[in-house]
Amino acid sequence: MRRKNKKKEAICQAKARGCAVKNLLAAAALIPTIGAGINCHALGPAKETEVRFAYMSYRDWQAGQQDRMKINAPMTWFRTAAGEHVEVEGSFVLDAVSGASPLYHDTLSGASKKGIEDNRRAGDISATYFLESYSVTLGLSSSSEDDYDSNGVSAELRHWTPDNNTLFQLGVSASDDSITSTNDPSLDESKHSFGVGFGVSQILDKESVVQSNITLASADGYLTDSYKSMDLRPRSRDQFAWLNRYILYIPEQESSLHLDYRYFQDSWGISAHTFEAAYYQPLGSAWLVRPRLRYYTQDKAEFYSNLFPPDDPGSGFFSADQRLSGFGSVTAGLRIERQLGDKVFGNISYDYIRQQGSLESFSPGSPNLDPFNASILGIGMYMKW
Repeated sequence: MRRKNKKKEAICQAKARGCAVKNLLAAAALIPTIGAGINCHALGPAKETEVRFAYMSYRDWQAGQQDRMKINAPMTWFRTAAGEHVEVEGSFVLDAVSGASPLYHDTLSGASKKGIEDNRRAGDISATYFLESYSVTLGLSSSSEDDYDSNGVSAELRHWTPDNNTLFQLGVSASDDSITSTNDPSLDESKHSFGVGFGVSQILDKESVVQSNITLASADGYLTDSYKSMDLRPRSRDQFAWLNRYILYIPEQESSLHLDYRYFQDSWGISAHTFEAAYYQPLGSAWLVRPRLRYYTQDKAEFYSNLFPPDDPGSGFFSADQRLSGFGSVTAGLRIERQLGDKVFGNISYDYIRQQGSLESFSPGSPNLDPFNASILGIGMYMKW
């Protein structure tokens, strides 16, 4: 497919050196497959081979600066054309975990939290076939650690209108997980997950794009945390998420503003809101800075209680896992990128997270939660040829 200009990556990777109408759509394209993000090559295969290397270092702590969890994660990603109509993309990450069990994790995660020492190896690969106004993507993913193995498949269909102003996307994904426990050798459980998503991206004018994405997901099987003695959860969970994004290119500063809102709710009684703003500003011809601010708030699960016996034992389910409590969190981050050579870029980023019950909005946060702090430091390099 013929490209009208070369500026798509300015918005897509926030280089923000100008962007025309046709390529704004590709910049805003959102893959609805579970866990996916922005796809900068929505309308055609990659014209160049791209490779990224990154190293992320995470740690969290609570009162008295007591370190709880440390995670070091080297990762790599690539994308390349494989013929005139086919694009191949893949990634690999190795997580090295050490420390005590943290109080906060992503509420969609099912991975283990045994919290002493563990290594997780995860990878995925996908192939996309492009037609005149459609593309079809098939993907495989796999993750393995001492007590948790997961294998998944995904598929996505994309269609763009003849004027390239509107993009529709439909994605499905499924995974099978095997769960054991180093604390309980007799534990041999499984979990099955399925998700479907639909997304639309629409150009509003020559400087702005909106996109909206709805995801439905369900999980059945062992959803209890085997490393918590007082934890018994339902064996099914349904989830709904709705993401909306607005991207504005500002010609005077050659910058871009990204505004996101995400709503989430599940069958366990959790509802959550996420608000995020990010600003991408080039400095001279070789530098780019991206500050961002994120606010997250969630209600507690119906069976959450940090009291024993539970304050509402009627359902038969209970958990003191603070991931299921009512809380709010604020994240502030900064990313700096520099062009190191022809088609070679380096970057460094830092995010600080503050979580506590009193930061919850719309309803009172769960009482007796110790404030939680976390930081994420990242360095990376990006090359294309």
